[in-house]
Amino acid sequence: MTRRAVGALLVLGLGFGRAAAAQPPDGAGKASSTVPRIVGEVTSIDAAKREISLKTDSGEWVVVRTDDRTSFLKAQPGARDLSGASPLTFAAIAVGDRLLARGTLTEDKKTLAGRQLVVMNRSDIDLKHEQERAEWRRRGLAGVIKALDPATEQITVETRSLAGSQTVVVATADRHASFKRYAPESVRFSDALPSSFGELQVGDQLRVLGDRTPDGARVLAEHVVSGAFQIVSGAVEAAHGGQVRMRDNETGRPLTVTVGPDAMVRRLPPEMAARLGKRVRSGAGRPEGDPGSGRMGGATLQEMLERLPPMPIEELKTGDQIAVSSPRSRARGRLIAAVLLAGIEPLLQTRARRGAGGVEAVGLAPGTLDLELGVP
Repeated sequence: MTRRAVGALLVLGLGFGRAAAAQPPDGAGKASSTVPRIVGEVTSIDAAKREISLKTDSGEWVVVRTDDRTSFLKAQPGARDLSGASPLTFAAIAVGDRLLARGTLTEDKKTLAGRQLVVMNRSDIDLKHEQERAEWRRRGLAGVIKALDPATEQITVETRSLAGSQTVVVATADRHASFKRYAPESVRFSDALPSSFGELQVGDQLRVLGDRTPDGARVLAEHVVSGAFQIVSGAVEAAHGGQVRMRDNETGRPLTVTVGPDAMVRRLPPEMAARLGKRVRSGAGRPEGDPGSGRMGGATLQEMLERLPPMPIEELKTGDQIAVSSPRSRARGRLIAAVLLAGIEPLLQTRARRGAGGVEAVGLAPGTLDLELGVP
């Protein structure tokens, strides 16, 4: 299978993982910025000691101690300050909540005496995420950058659906679109960094939230998320402990793929893979440029895959063919899976019948970011 074919197969919108809305808001003014603060997820609560164990966003573990002088506030996901926060009690905090804690940090940075705790309930965060996912599915577009116009800040994007491919112009200046870019070697949307039009590159995977013009040829963008990803296919040699060893079909090199909790891992059902193979053989699809073939309306293969049950990597067997979408890594021979797709053998059989370079790109709406390169 050529990289073009596999790329089309994995241009499935890495789904935009964890939304920035999950981050607690900053406090009431810059004066508080001098007070040590930590942000993370509540992992356990000791009500008797009034202590909260927190796993910070940097992966460290901190115990937050509270007393009668500690203030507790509840903020809503997406809030940028505490103007709408409401009082909260210690008893209302639950495991899984997001927490911003300010106070005095011990020298070893293992314990914080909490002066102010700002909490976002897990249920509120989940609801916010689901609303955002629905919005990205309704008004989102995923694709690969084909051209950039710095003068007008317009992006030419190729999208791909089961019906075929389409070229769409994304206008970013009209609505002063915000930009984010995936951090190197990370598939977590929460790790995405503020970016700009100038950081975009031809070949990047792109995810856009905005509105199409009536003719379907342009999108007025509000949010743009980009990332540089690579697509690799190969045969499984071993799979265990969150890692898959495989051999690259094109280079023959051994690769180690790390499959973390944010990766989308799916197996194509045989009937779905057979249909895709048939589409490749027949060259089915609408001509490029036909607005009817775009994503903003109607199901894409990405959405179909998202509906499939997750697959534990332990189900992979030696010799299984997989396709992996990964951020470009500086570590030679190592990949971090954003998407891992098994069951692609029918597409390899198509390649064998048509020749090494003859497989056309199969529509999986380009945009391998969760971008979970999916949605926030």
